[in-house]
Amino acid sequence: MNIRKLHDWHLSPTEARKVQADLVGSIDTTSPLMLRAGDLVLGVDNSYLRTEAETTAFAAAIVMTWPDFEVVEVQSAAAPVTFPYIPGLLTFRELPVLVEALKRVESEPVLIFSDGHGIAHPRGIGIAAHLGLLADTPTIGIAKKPLRNIWEHPEQVEGATTPLLRQDGTHVGYAIRSSARRKYPIFVSPGHRVRIEDVVEPILIATNGAYLPKPQQAAHDEVTRLRREAKQAAGS
Repeated sequence: MNIRKLHDWHLSPTEARKVQADLVGSIDTTSPLMLRAGDLVLGVDNSYLRTEAETTAFAAAIVMTWPDFEVVEVQSAAAPVTFPYIPGLLTFRELPVLVEALKRVESEPVLIFSDGHGIAHPRGIGIAAHLGLLADTPTIGIAKKPLRNIWEHPEQVEGATTPLLRQDGTHVGYAIRSSARRKYPIFVSPGHRVRIEDVVEPILIATNGAYLPKPQQAAHDEVTRLRREAKQAAGS
């Protein structure tokens, strides 16, 4: 995949916030999402392994067909973490290794399912929105927890939704009951080149009663495997 270089990654927290402020105006939430049978979609996720020496980040990118979710390509990367843990700036801790994994992807997906928030972020640019800008590809953010958003629990029925709002009342996404068996919904918002009204249908197709969309779950399983193997190797 072609990943644009929009800024440096060696930044202070103050510089990182400025990057967010500079990029947020470039996010497109007006383009309709067009998915056809046979298109390729991508799921990404990452994980960490902490040792006394350093913290290593792992990333996985899984390409699948739409809407039958046959695996087409699996790519991954690992790198030392250099940015501190700061709420609201996790993008700068997590995205560098994801970028390395995406640079290895040979396919051309038309949609990215990204772990984390899109525009449902205090500054309007979570990791999914930032990633969408870098890849210039339609991206949807799927998070397991809200970020200072206003929301109500959807009905305990698969496919139920409620609006996800910022503190000022701006509609930024949905809480979606992807699985009726789970206590909490997932929190879904546009990342880039996707309208808010277009995020629910692909999520419900890709979850099909499971908690996470299949491409994202596959990426989660892959980084979990990579982390486990690295941990075993470090302990041996």
